[in-house]
Amino acid sequence: AFGWINGSGRNNPENNNKKDWVARVLIKPIQNLSFGGSIYRGRQPSGVTERTAAELKFDYKNLVLQSEYQAGKDGSLERWGLYLQAGYLLGQHFQPCLRGEIWEPDKNNLLVKDKMYITTFGFNWLLKGENTKISFNYILVTEQDNEIDNNEFLIQWQLGI
Repeated sequence: AFGWINGSGRNNPENNNKKDWVARVLIKPIQNLSFGGSIYRGRQPSGVTERTAAELKFDYKNLVLQSEYQAGKDGSLERWGLYLQAGYLLGQHFQPCLRGEIWEPDKNNLLVKDKMYITTFGFNWLLKGENTKISFNYILVTEQDNEIDNNEFLIQWQLGI
C-alpha cells in the first residue's frame, strides 16, 4: 500500500506545500506466518517527520503471537518502541492474553531516563468471533527512573457489525 497525503500531519489543516508519503508491505510466505514493514516520511515546519516499523505475526490454531518494532523522528526528537504479545483461545469464547512493551519517547535525552516497560495481563471474552468482544486488562507500567502510579485496569467493548 502507498499513500501521498497532506504535509501537515494527521487531523490538522494544511500548513505547508509539502506532501507526506506512507508505504506498507505485508508478506505471507506460508499459511500461518506474516511479516512486513512500513515507513512514513514528511516535512513539518519543525523539521522532518519519519516513522519506520517492522512486524511479525504467527497464527496457528488457537495460538497467536505478534510483535512489532517502531522507530520515529520528529525534528531532533527520536523515539522507539517494541512489543511482543501472545493470546491463546480456550474453547470458543475465552482468550487469555499477555503483552510486553518497551517504549522510549526521547532516546537522545541523556539527562532523563524516560524508558518505560509495560506489561499487560488480560483476557478477551469473544461474543461473536473476534469482531464483537469485551476485553479486560491490567496494565502494569514501570518507568526507568521516576516511578509514578499510573497502572490501570481497563475494560473495553468492541462491537463489530
